[in-house]
Amino acid sequence: MGLLKNLLLAPVMVPAGGLKFVLAEIRDAADRELNDPQVIRREMLELQGRLEAGLITEDEYDSAETELLAHLNAITNERSW
Repeated sequence: MGLLKNLLLAPVMVPAGGLKFVLAEIRDAADRELNDPQVIRREMLELQGRLEAGLITEDEYDSAETELLAHLNAITNERSW
């Protein structure tokens, strides 16, 4: 009965398995992007450039920089385990 069930459900299960794989790949790529120290450092440089160009205020810069540094420290601490 198991073989017959697998054959009958194959048209549904195979695409579902492929979808799980694709979703897992997307999740992993997003995780790498969000937790890459180089990406955060690049964001900090962009932030500094926006401050120097007068696109943001000093307070906005300080707030965003604090968030980015906290995120970078969290990543660094997590990786040191």
